[in-house]
Amino acid sequence: EINEGDWSSDVCSSDLERRLVIPDPTNSISRTHLRLGPASGGVWVEDAASTNGTVVRNAAGAVAHLVRGRRTLLPPGTTIIMGERTMMIMSGSPR
Repeated sequence: EINEGDWSSDVCSSDLERRLVIPDPTNSISRTHLRLGPASGGVWVEDAASTNGTVVRNAAGAVAHLVRGRRTLLPPGTTIIMGERTMMIMSGSPR
């Protein structure tokens, strides 16, 4: 079950973009699958109208599907699931 406070879509951020290529020999993720960026309290993530959608799982194990085109704040410990690939939001400063 997803609690209302687990994720937030009210995120402000910069419009600077960088492309991150994720190797995917299974072709389970779209060419431009999602967008993400730093935010206070975590990272904002937006599904970029991907074919298979984007799923997130919080540290407690609750799962939710991202709404296409809506930025959602994800706290550290959240796993982003894109097709057969995953990445986890970690806390700490970029190096």
